[in-house]
Amino acid sequence: MSNGNMRANIGWMFMWQIATYLFPLLTFPYLTRVLGARSYGEFSLSFAVATYLVLLTDWGFAVSAPAEISRERDDPAAVSRIFWTVLASKALLLGISLSLLTIAALTVPEVRHLAPVMFAAAGMTLANLFTVHWCLQGLERMGKSAIAMTCGRGLVVPATLLLVKSPDQAWLAAAILSCGSMIGGLFSVLMLRSMNIIRWHRPTWAEVRAQIAHSTPLFVSAISANLYTGTNTIVLGITQGPVAVGIFAAADRLRMAAQALVNPINQAVYPRTSRLMHHSRAEGMAFARKLLLFQGGFTLLISLTMFFGADLIIRILAGHQYDGSGTVLRILSPIPFMAGISSVFGMQVMLPLGLKGKYSRVFAVTAVVNFLMVVPLSWWAGATGTACSALAAETLSVAYMIVTAMRHTEFLARPDRSGAMA
Repeated sequence: MSNGNMRANIGWMFMWQIATYLFPLLTFPYLTRVLGARSYGEFSLSFAVATYLVLLTDWGFAVSAPAEISRERDDPAAVSRIFWTVLASKALLLGISLSLLTIAALTVPEVRHLAPVMFAAAGMTLANLFTVHWCLQGLERMGKSAIAMTCGRGLVVPATLLLVKSPDQAWLAAAILSCGSMIGGLFSVLMLRSMNIIRWHRPTWAEVRAQIAHSTPLFVSAISANLYTGTNTIVLGITQGPVAVGIFAAADRLRMAAQALVNPINQAVYPRTSRLMHHSRAEGMAFARKLLLFQGGFTLLISLTMFFGADLIIRILAGHQYDGSGTVLRILSPIPFMAGISSVFGMQVMLPLGLKGKYSRVFAVTAVVNFLMVVPLSWWAGATGTACSALAAETLSVAYMIVTAMRHTEFLARPDRSGAMA
């Protein structure tokens, strides 16, 4: 694909991220005020649990599958085999994840109390099965699908404003958000079908097992990364209750929305980086260095805006019930910059070079350290302590990722005249 096509794909990915993050963000000021801190905390806690179910269902395929398809996109039979094998794997994992939630709802009193909201939020796992953006991403043909998914998820905004009217309707707000994702996912399936690219292939158990095994290191890294994001919310809910979760989640939702602005860049260029590293390691490294300069500057601007405008942002978007969220947002503000840097070294350098095990180890170590910090800090300092734990974990993660990438790659090396890495 040409550079023009890659830039267009980045643009479509931005549109899709708008559908994923910014549309729900439009309902954020309304939900924080209508639900109140307690119900909004229950809403956020339920989605923290649902995030684990989505990660279990996805199993790292969102990263591994686009790279596989990008390498094989000139072979329709191979692309079809990858597509149906990934889909069958996700369907198997979906059944396991929903079974785990059902068992928890029947045996854990705290989960039983929040069961209506949690099962509504768990609709995100079904949406994850239907959404096939990973295939379109690997083919670098996100255009029509991005438009369709944006329109589908855009329905969340009017539905929320029209239907959610009281604090006891947190379950309805969660159901609307899940339905918006399902509609967007179904649109992506229709768009892929209209392209007439995929042919039927019946996946075997051996293929499913191999696909799951291939993506396991990426699943480990994803679940480990969530251990110092989603788990912090759950730990805070256990130690301080839903009101504290509401204070923390109001700031963290804004942090995640700001951080998501770089996701389209990473996801759109990842297939290109994988191909470059495969065909010419020197060209791949040069491309990654340029991306680091651009993405580092972009995310630094985002973090500085959040730090200096934290109180004003919270006051405008969340309301006076969440005054404590300003301090939390200021603590969390450096994370988008650090995540932007870390993603280049990890996703764009280590993964294309086959360093999945070392990539996963970074997140696993960080997750363990975070868990040892978040429990006492949340107990002692509430939402502020949870934010400090998240910041410390992200600092460790980016430092560890940079050191690991430098040690095992030639990121800083310059090509000699023959094109080989010096």
